[in-house]
Amino acid sequence: QHTLAIRADPRNSSYLLNRAMTQRALGRFDDGVRDCDAGLALGFQPGEEWLRLRLVYESARCKYANRKLGDALQDVDAVLAENREDGWAWLLRGAIKLQINPRQPESALKDYLKGFGLTTGELMQPLRQALYFLREESSEYAVAKIEEAAKHDDALEPLAKHFRQELAAA
Repeated sequence: QHTLAIRADPRNSSYLLNRAMTQRALGRFDDGVRDCDAGLALGFQPGEEWLRLRLVYESARCKYANRKLGDALQDVDAVLAENREDGWAWLLRGAIKLQINPRQPESALKDYLKGFGLTTGELMQPLRQALYFLREESSEYAVAKIEEAAKHDDALEPLAKHFRQELAAA
């Protein structure tokens, strides 16, 4: 259906963004990146900066899912260079950095915390609870909450894995 919409209006970047998200969900990561690139190549009208940043962010998500971590980090950093208040980009940046260097998680955890503070929605409730329980030394419950949130966003899976390993080692 996205392809039909794109054929009907090939200059509509939001159609390409929607198809890119679908491509990622189907595991067609390179196709998702191509759709994002095509959307970015169309150019944008004043007031459409959000769409351009969303295309770059989706490209990063596709690259992350395809294990192209350096390229994904580059895209996320481009989003954050223009919008330091994008909580989802901070969360994805934390996930990427934790995958790149799992033995030194401090920088990644700072990015996750920044993202937690900026992001709203149902997904954030278990994460905020997890942070509370981590501070209260209730590690098992905190890890369970992080794992609950990770079911809804793949950027949180490395964080859940990290804390589960830390808990097992303790």
